[in-house]
Amino acid sequence: MAFDEDSFIDFRFNTNYRYGFVGGPNFATLEKRLRSGVTRRRPLMDMPLHRYRAELATFNEDERAALLDAIWVAEGKAYTFRFRDFNDWRVSNQVLGYGDGTSSPIQLVKHYTRGPKTKSRDITLPVDVAMTADGVPFTGFVVQPIGGLVLPTTVWPAGALLEWTGTFDVCVRFANDYNPLTSVAGRINELMIELQEERYG
Repeated sequence: MAFDEDSFIDFRFNTNYRYGFVGGPNFATLEKRLRSGVTRRRPLMDMPLHRYRAELATFNEDERAALLDAIWVAEGKAYTFRFRDFNDWRVSNQVLGYGDGTSSPIQLVKHYTRGPKTKSRDITLPVDVAMTADGVPFTGFVVQPIGGLVLPTTVWPAGALLEWTGTFDVCVRFANDYNPLTSVAGRINELMIELQEERYG
């Protein structure tokens, strides 16, 4: 996956959500009911795009300034930035594959498994990354903070099971060009915000 750094501004949106964000993965499904009454469904996208919505309130002057900065530099929907989804931001012992004795880059991923099915999600904005090879800490690597590629500083240990643990952000943009802040009687500040995940390829 090619990450479009020209349209990405490397800052994290305000994490002091007060009342929290509502959001999660948004899938797209084509549904068709046959004459027999049987319904057929087919996914339209390989991966979902996350959506978030929240009402921020009673933030202080520093937080107000930070919110205004974010809105201005993002130019509404034009530019993307980091977002910490506190429902899904940690990774623990996720398998990346087996070392092949080369120095080829490996994409960070997170796996979601229930029953016999697994969906794997590319992690493009890693924050903290620790790796093991056959369960032993492995430090011979560097990580691209934008894009999520892991490159060994020598070669991957041949035949070793490679796993990673860490945290990550989501690449998002404002869902709207108009993001008004409200001041009520000079004491209560409010901002209704919607964010949309953006994926590059």
